[in-house]
Amino acid sequence: MRTCSLLAAVSAFFILPLASCLGDAGASTSASATGGVAQATVGSGSAASQNPLGGHGSTGAGGFNQQSIPTLSYPEERWIRLEREIWYLDLDGVQRGLRDQLLSDGNGNVRLDLLEVWDPVGLSWGPPSAEQAETYTRGSVWNVTHRDLHLGRAVALQSNYAWSLIGGMSVAGRNTTGTLAANRYGLGDVALYHDDNDGGLLLAWSVTDPATHQVMVSLTTTLIELQPDLNGVGWPQPSVQRVPYDARQHLPLLGISLVPPGYLPPGSYLEASWFSSLTQPSAPSPSAKLDAYSDGLRTLVVIQYRDDSLAGTNVIPPIPVGMRLADDWEILVRGNQDVRVFSVQGSFPALDLQLVSAGLVE
Repeated sequence: MRTCSLLAAVSAFFILPLASCLGDAGASTSASATGGVAQATVGSGSAASQNPLGGHGSTGAGGFNQQSIPTLSYPEERWIRLEREIWYLDLDGVQRGLRDQLLSDGNGNVRLDLLEVWDPVGLSWGPPSAEQAETYTRGSVWNVTHRDLHLGRAVALQSNYAWSLIGGMSVAGRNTTGTLAANRYGLGDVALYHDDNDGGLLLAWSVTDPATHQVMVSLTTTLIELQPDLNGVGWPQPSVQRVPYDARQHLPLLGISLVPPGYLPPGSYLEASWFSSLTQPSAPSPSAKLDAYSDGLRTLVVIQYRDDSLAGTNVIPPIPVGMRLADDWEILVRGNQDVRVFSVQGSFPALDLQLVSAGLVE
């Protein structure tokens, strides 16, 4: 297994910077245009298929009356400023938190700023490091449009989740409607809280871990400012060039043989495939292939690229190579076969991400 410094370098160049380009203008439309049924073995929800959530998991509605899928709108579509608080469990079961600010002009420009990070040892909030703050802002567009929850294809939402109304709550001074999306395969239920008096604006959500019955991640808006003064705001620019993937043009540039996933979480479909090239000369590889999959609510990204420094080595999942980033709640699983590096990132259960990664082994 490679050293922590190499993992940090690869993460710095190929996870969060890629995030900043994956979500640039037009990402959502290109995803729907290039989507298709994922060509992989669709699993049965890994170990979670035993329905540990007592009716909210693999058996579907579990006694709930089926409700229609809500109509939602999202902060990045508005001229708005939000402050948000996010809590999540890391891979060791430690609760971590962060507070951020979202700025949007409603015309496609969006910015995230990391305001505070929770110290689980000192049990207090403190400022982020300069590196954390810069990395968080650089990945703004991807984090808002893909990491934050959005409704995807209606057919996937209907087939993968059973929908029911739950109690609403007050979020940033607004009354919200609560909707539960119960995953039919035991991959974790999603609670959504939206202001139906303001176009279904999504203000809070949470994802339950099917193995522990604990909330894996939750996001709650704590402040809303409409039409804020955005003069002087520096809108982050992507550090990576992203274009739709064309095998004839881009495969020779990658310099590796790509391996399609042999396993995907049940109900997943391909949203989009991209070719990305980094602008930093110190990156371990100049280019990467990225595939984004979705189950209608959550996104999973598979990345493959070449790193000549890994020649002659092998790190084959499901050897534990997963981690949560200090300023990000998505789980990352990485492996390599010789110079071909593959990583999987998303908010699905860690075991399923390890299975996806294991399915990328030739």
